[in-house]
Amino acid sequence: MTNDEFLEQVSSDLTTEVQQALELLRDKGFAVAAFTPSELRGACPDHIEDAMVQMGWDAIDMNATEPRPDEEGEAA
Repeated sequence: MTNDEFLEQVSSDLTTEVQQALELLRDKGFAVAAFTPSELRGACPDHIEDAMVQMGWDAIDMNATEPRPDEEGEAA
């Protein structure tokens, strides 16, 4: 799903200010993911965020093209 498709789908759940904030973060290079309350279907948002962060780090490690900042000075 593209960002535009996402925003169109959830526009009734998001205020203009929230939509603008999400777009600003994306424009600045942030990875942004959001689920509406109806998409969460009763799941605890905090638990979903924790899982997304952990899986996000794994995805970054698999897809990164640059070393971690703490690895830059290490010998290969």
